[in-house]
Amino acid sequence: MLGRSILQKTDESTKLPEDKLPVFPRNEGERISAKMSKKVKALRKWREQRAKEMGIDPSLVCTNAQIESLALAYPKSLKDLEGIDTIRAWQRRLFGSEICYHLK
Repeated sequence: MLGRSILQKTDESTKLPEDKLPVFPRNEGERISAKMSKKVKALRKWREQRAKEMGIDPSLVCTNAQIESLALAYPKSLKDLEGIDTIRAWQRRLFGSEICYHLK
């Protein structure tokens, strides 16, 4: 029953004229500063190297979203890292000093 309904709606949608099709909203997003971009690049380079050394996927060391939040927060010490909720306790413990060093 549900399958038939889906097929019917799919068939109807393929017959819509182009000007009636829904438009996916584009998010322009925020532009990041050159300084923040430099921090993001430094962290990504560190992450790639660290992951290679450990023989794991780079996203297991630190995700892109975490890197961006780190670059934005700009922690200068392990204490500062505690206030960044996107970073897990194990990441602070294993990589905290390295993260702060590579953000300098």
